[in-house]
Amino acid sequence: MRLQLTPTLKAKTQVRQRLLAGGSMLAVALLFGIGVFMYGNFGNSHEAFASTSNNMGFENGTSDWTSSAGSWSSDNTTCRSGTSSLKNAATTTAARNYNNNANANTPASGTNYITVIAWAKGNNANGRVKLGAYNASTSTESTQASYTTINSSSWTQVTYTVAATNSKIYYPVVYGMESSGTGNIYIDDVTIFTSTSSTSDVTDPGAPTTFSASVSGSSPTLNWTAGTDAASGINGALVLRASGITTTDVPVNNQTTYSASSSQVGPTSITSGGTTWSVVYNGTNTNTFSDASTLSTGAYTYLVYMKDKAGNFTTSSTGVSSGRTHVFIGGSTTSTISTTVSIDGLYIPSGNTLQITSAGSLTIRTGSSLTINGIFEQIGQVTNSGTIIIGSTGTYKYNRNGGAGAGVPLPTCTWQTGSTCIISGITANVPSNIGQSFSNFTWNCASQTASLH
Repeated sequence: MRLQLTPTLKAKTQVRQRLLAGGSMLAVALLFGIGVFMYGNFGNSHEAFASTSNNMGFENGTSDWTSSAGSWSSDNTTCRSGTSSLKNAATTTAARNYNNNANANTPASGTNYITVIAWAKGNNANGRVKLGAYNASTSTESTQASYTTINSSSWTQVTYTVAATNSKIYYPVVYGMESSGTGNIYIDDVTIFTSTSSTSDVTDPGAPTTFSASVSGSSPTLNWTAGTDAASGINGALVLRASGITTTDVPVNNQTTYSASSSQVGPTSITSGGTTWSVVYNGTNTNTFSDASTLSTGAYTYLVYMKDKAGNFTTSSTGVSSGRTHVFIGGSTTSTISTTVSIDGLYIPSGNTLQITSAGSLTIRTGSSLTINGIFEQIGQVTNSGTIIIGSTGTYKYNRNGGAGAGVPLPTCTWQTGSTCIISGITANVPSNIGQSFSNFTWNCASQTASLH
């Protein structure tokens, strides 16, 4: 049986109308049973993440999608991200058709390849998926040579990169084969992008670096240097926020369109380790973020991830959080760290305290900047590869008696006029590195002496 994947006359007309109206067009084709093709709205940009209202994660049910045949439906039982996916119940082996006649992807000069990414899952071992690219300008199509087997135990990422011609209109195509005709195939998190590389980009981008943080009133501002990506290129940033000094790692899903505004666009939060993280930014590449939310007094933790054109996020493959920054707002909050954690930024205003307990171990990453105008108390281990600034109202309390052995160092800090260093409770193993240029210094260690120079 031969399936003609050329769009219908109605589909072609709608595509042309949208192009004339200034929109860009994209189609996603899916083949279930013997065959299906699907068209999907990817927004008015050639970037994978530039459009956030096109329902490609199916969080808005089947909105923007129409079906001329087949048992298509929104499903909230089998989802890769968010609360919905698209399901086809292959009750027969007849051809299926599901259409959304909107938006195309057109390579600009120098971006000579189209990459299509889709995530698929079945409810048995009979599901197969392969990808293709349909050139609507020439009515020709190229596809992968073979199908990828999908299963019921996990989501399978399928990628396909094909050479493209500048200024032509391309639709990504996803073929699904359910050989038994009795199972379900689920699709979620579809992505398309143009690039200069003939290799599909499945590599996480580099993490952001050189963090700093500040607070004006109740509005924190984070600054960083964007990470790099040698494959498809950096295309944006994702910022998460949780209440409290939270040390849990937060795995993010590649190709997921997280949303800071609406759950019908994408997931607005991520829950990990019992902590709920709000999505406060998912947009174009930037080196700064100011949280305009109305935040109450207390401590907050932010995570910052880079994302590339392929929809890959920083550290998604390892599950380690990226760009961890702690900030305090107003009041007189005291928080503790009692586990092992690495951070990229810290801001403690006057009246607030962060204590590293005896069970805690804090690593300050290279390029990080910590500003302490309140109190930072070290009882546990602190390893510093960044910059610590003790402000005019700031105090560094060192109370790590004995440590891991003689000469456990006081981290090197920049001591502004009016700042204070207090070393107390030491009965053994006087800390090293105490010959710094302090503004105010207190030695409160009975029967212990040390030279500051």
